[in-house]
Amino acid sequence: MLTSLKLTDTGRYKCCFITDNVEKSCYVNLTVGESDVIGSDEPVKANVGEDVILPCHLEPPFNVSTLTVEWKHNKTYVHVYRSMKHDPNQQNSRFINRTSLFCDEIGKGNISLLLRNVSKEDEGLYICHVPKLHSQVRKGNITLKVDAAKHDTKQQFNESSK
Repeated sequence: MLTSLKLTDTGRYKCCFITDNVEKSCYVNLTVGESDVIGSDEPVKANVGEDVILPCHLEPPFNVSTLTVEWKHNKTYVHVYRSMKHDPNQQNSRFINRTSLFCDEIGKGNISLLLRNVSKEDEGLYICHVPKLHSQVRKGNITLKVDAAKHDTKQQFNESSK
């Protein structure tokens, strides 16, 4: 049994045993990294000013902590995780200090994005991408719908009492 598989564990393994003084063997090919990136088929909804989680994970679960994870919105970098930490160098200034990944979950294949203080301009298609994943599906799509009608109860009360 192999545990905590790494990409470098991919290869051909030989199992040998002796029975009736005859050596017998068999081979097993192991491919690590055949997980797909999965976004969300359903749109994620949020109100202006709220925090929202954009779900994305690998199926089956796979540790991507040593790989690069990129989040984009309209070809703009929202969040980049590289070398086992957040990399702010490519991040669009609109998203600085508003995004994070769940670092303790990345090892379990959870690459969901927390987006804080959502604005109407955050609405649209997000793509989570693991460029060097050994898989056919390296990107997941998530659509964020933002309700701009954030109601201030004091303002509503003042307007209705006029």
